Amino acid sequence: MKKLMIVLLITASQNAHSAQSVLEKVRNTISILPNVSKGHYQIGGDFSVGSANYSGQTTQSFFTLSPKLEYFFDDNASFGGFVSYSNYSGSNGYTTTSLGPSGTYYFQVANQNAFYIAQSVAMTKYDGDSKNYLSGRSSIGIRYFLAAEVAFGTELFVSYRIGNDNKYSIFGVAGNFNIFH
Repeated sequence: MKKLMIVLLITASQNAHSAQSVLEKVRNTISILPNVSKGHYQIGGDFSVGSANYSGQTTQSFFTLSPKLEYFFDDNASFGGFVSYSNYSGSNGYTTTSLGPSGTYYFQVANQNAFYIAQSVAMTKYDGDSKNYLSGRSSIGIRYFLAAEVAFGTELFVSYRIGNDNKYSIFGVAGNFNIFH
């Protein structure tokens, strides 16, 4: 009887070790690495809200929709373009449309998360104004990958007008959804 108990304990121990090994293999297989390598592209967009401050005097709230397409020219680094539509509220409310290049660099890509920084420059058209203005946007954020090809995230950003006398700065938060292929 003792020999039978010893054999059963050894067998159970081996099976437990084998099950743990199988579980570890499954866990490693399930680990999702974001698809941000050279030769791929991302298509997606942002929805942002925030407040705009003009020369430290006037503040307006706004929302922006901004689809974009970028190509990964190197691992973790993409370049492309975007178009955006913004609506500013308040007594002097207005809308803008923008078009320009954008770039994103992913760092600390691990498991299902990817931290990134992004920069864009755009020609911006204000409704009712015949001029186009040069503007920029700098962002830092994180994306959570549901799968290697699908992610959503959030970012903090600052937008600014470049090279004219009507200075403004916009601070906001954006949510985004992207498909990586």
